[in-house]
Amino acid sequence: MPYASINVFTLNAGEMSNFITLQREAFLPLLSRQRGFVAFELVQTGPDTGVATLWWESEDARKSATPALSAWVEQHLDPLFAKLDNPAGPVVLSTRVDDTQG
Repeated sequence: MPYASINVFTLNAGEMSNFITLQREAFLPLLSRQRGFVAFELVQTGPDTGVATLWWESEDARKSATPALSAWVEQHLDPLFAKLDNPAGPVVLSTRVDDTQG
């Protein structure tokens, strides 16, 4: 069953640009090398707030990637967070438009 990790965060003031750069240049390459990784989405909801969603093939895939990802986040991103909530769970309903059709 597909699995998702949702990260709802508030950054320290003025850190959004740095956060996005770290995500793009370092975290995404690390993430894309993880077995069972499917997709990543980052939504900026305010000047210093956002939601990041990580999609996995299964809960086991997420669990196996957690040690490597958590170590990197702790070292590079934790100093930027003022607040972070990160629930996770099975995806019970999802739909997407197939962009391969005309």
